[in-house]
Amino acid sequence: MGSKRVKCRVDEVELDNDDGYQIDSVRVTCSRCGQDTESYGTSPNSVRRCLVLLRKDCPRGEENYYVDEGE
Repeated sequence: MGSKRVKCRVDEVELDNDDGYQIDSVRVTCSRCGQDTESYGTSPNSVRRCLVLLRKDCPRGEENYYVDEGE
């Protein structure tokens, strides 16, 4: 089975850190299965981190190439 290009939705959210403060963050959701990942920060690096984590932690064991649907 080859890798597929899978578009993902990127949402800006606020996440609580360990000290209880809210941090501007991103949540990236797979359009195929609904799995999501979160990362502190809203930079392109935070989005890329989430996309990589989706590939690593896919509940279906797939090794897709995840991309931001806005690109």
